[in-house]
Amino acid sequence: MKINSLLKSFITYSSIIFITFTNDLQASSPVEGKPFLKYLKDIKIEKNERIDEFYYADGKVVSSNDAISNVVLQYEGKSMGFSINRTYFIPGAGFTKKDYRDASTFNYELINSSKEALKEDFITVESSIRKIPFLPLRAGLSGRWAILNGYAPLDYNTHKNIKRTVFEIEENFTTSSGESMNIIGSSYGSVVAANTVIALLERDNGIDKIDVLILSASMIDQESELGMKLKTLQEEEKIAVLYYQITPNDNITACSGKSKKEARKGFRRVVFNTAPSIINLKKHAHNIASKSPKRANEVFDVIIRNSEVNWTIDNNDYFTQSK
Repeated sequence: MKINSLLKSFITYSSIIFITFTNDLQASSPVEGKPFLKYLKDIKIEKNERIDEFYYADGKVVSSNDAISNVVLQYEGKSMGFSINRTYFIPGAGFTKKDYRDASTFNYELINSSKEALKEDFITVESSIRKIPFLPLRAGLSGRWAILNGYAPLDYNTHKNIKRTVFEIEENFTTSSGESMNIIGSSYGSVVAANTVIALLERDNGIDKIDVLILSASMIDQESELGMKLKTLQEEEKIAVLYYQITPNDNITACSGKSKKEARKGFRRVVFNTAPSIINLKKHAHNIASKSPKRANEVFDVIIRNSEVNWTIDNNDYFTQSK
């Protein structure tokens, strides 16, 4: 009887706390010139329920979304509510299921952190991976394909990896409430991403604009036919932000050149004519970059800096709604 009485008291007390907490949350919506996020955070601390927050790069904190923002972020000394577009990640040639678990990699950091922030609005496009069963062979052949084809736009109908990527994004994006999207392509994935963007914008699918296109550790030369095509789309305001993330000391960068001849030369240089070779998984700069969580943080920062800010709370805890 004593145990039952204690249990009933505990349930009653918990219910009172829950109702009070719920009412406090409902009463603490942003009001011009009034503290909001600090109060909400204090409630969470008191109840030890900060389960919707996680720590990201450089001490930034992302918390659960509110009524007008899909990401609430402490960023650059302020608390800010963002509307971040659905974001698609097209990974490199060596991507495997292990990248969802290995915390030491670029892929893991980008996928894990972005997924926690954007939830269902961050999608890894696995259909972009070429269907070659043996990983070293797949990585080698896919990397070769990317370098040899990274200088000019490709017909997506003749390259199944691009075609699958285009169709997956189109099918997924039709279910999104957003009007635009972000696309990230890494290494081999940057060539797939560049050609996917061109196809998406040319096809009759209702997709008229890409907000942010990030090409990380890319073999695409910005002055090549492919690079200039992307630049033209940017000038036509069909791509709002075109960002090349350069990996340090990496001779993969722009190695496709501006012609088929230069692409072949670039491939030979990367594989055979420099030391360490790209085949050296531990020492080549491109492979070192694949193990860099910091590189992933920089990519996500580009997305954040180019996303819509709905409201801001400054260091004095005053709320300002963006116009």
